[in-house]
Amino acid sequence: MGLRFEQFFPPPPALKPGQKWHVFVSYRSDDRRWVLKLHDALRHLKYEVFVDQFVLNAGGALSSSLDEGIEKSGTAIIIWSKNYKTSNWTEGEYNALQGRRRAEREFGLVVASLDTTPVGGMLSGDITTDFSNQPDGPCGLTLLRLVLGLLKRPLPEGAVEAATEIDTARKRYMAQIKAARQNDDPDRLIELAQSADDAWRDSPILGCAAAEGLIAAERYDAAAAVLTGLRNEFPEALRPRQLEALSARRQGNWRRAQEILGAMYVEGFRDAETVGMYGASWWTRYLQSKDSHHLLRSRDLYREAFTLDPKDYYTGINAASKSLFLGEREAARDLALQVDAQLEGKASNYYELATLGEARLLEEDYPKAVQYYQAAILTAPGETGNQGTTRDQAREIMNALQTGAADRAQVEQVFAHLSRRAQVVS
Repeated sequence: MGLRFEQFFPPPPALKPGQKWHVFVSYRSDDRRWVLKLHDALRHLKYEVFVDQFVLNAGGALSSSLDEGIEKSGTAIIIWSKNYKTSNWTEGEYNALQGRRRAEREFGLVVASLDTTPVGGMLSGDITTDFSNQPDGPCGLTLLRLVLGLLKRPLPEGAVEAATEIDTARKRYMAQIKAARQNDDPDRLIELAQSADDAWRDSPILGCAAAEGLIAAERYDAAAAVLTGLRNEFPEALRPRQLEALSARRQGNWRRAQEILGAMYVEGFRDAETVGMYGASWWTRYLQSKDSHHLLRSRDLYREAFTLDPKDYYTGINAASKSLFLGEREAARDLALQVDAQLEGKASNYYELATLGEARLLEEDYPKAVQYYQAAILTAPGETGNQGTTRDQAREIMNALQTGAADRAQVEQVFAHLSRRAQVVS
């Protein structure tokens, strides 16, 4: 976080006897990716944070662990959105947090609102911070308001002016990053990432967005330079570690990817995305070793990730394809149908459309698979790294399905623009 603005954030208070965390985060799994960025931001500020997927022990009792999290946290944030009240778990956490607040008046409880869903009921009079215009993650003045609300402190003098300038610059840079990806211009991403503007040092959001675009364009050395800077500036952040592993795997270096992701897994960072990426590293390893144990490990990790978040289509579709490669054809089809049902009529970006293509391929609906693959490529024509992994995965699936020559030719034609590359599949 840029020193100019970080100075306005108060340090975390000392934990009281019996406390383990400064902040308990209550959220719905649909909002997990945003919550992980909140976790990174708070950890960078030296706050101990309870986010269930990073704290719960594998095989432990979920309800008792959450109760302990609430009991041993000094404050709490409710991540409010249209998704929050749709889960029995979040309703239970909501009631427990309200009970804690009634019993302890000093207990800090604030609401982070991610969309325009009205905050009602017992929360209607609480401090609510509006993050609806920060879908890429919390930062700047809005994050400062949230932290100060937890600690019941006023906004410091000069914070608004400094934050407004940085927030405006961040929005401008994010738009430029998205435009550069859309325009197939990785050199522009490199140029942007070299900026010394405070907006790039306020949080890892901009740097990660640029690095992800460079990886997609197969500019791995440039991505590595960006990620090294982020790891030095934000050592507690998870996303730079994930992207470093992604870059290594895309280059076929499963050992480096597993070094990073295996450590994260052991450390307890078992969110669906990290576990899914760990599964991908075992698949890359299998492609080189042809050891069925490596394939089985990949499938099991993807299934674990999909269980953690049944709406994570990436882990679902990969659990499906790895099941197919293990000879579990019906299980693969069932998983593909679940993913298809989630995305049909809603897909708009490369990953969603390519996933629909893969789901239809697993269902042996070849004309629809071709249609979705073509639509995916049109959304990101220059991201040959992403397209290459999609093509290689399609080839593996068609091999397992023993797809006929005519159908195979239709699928191959979609990717005819790609040069030959090493087979490194997601």
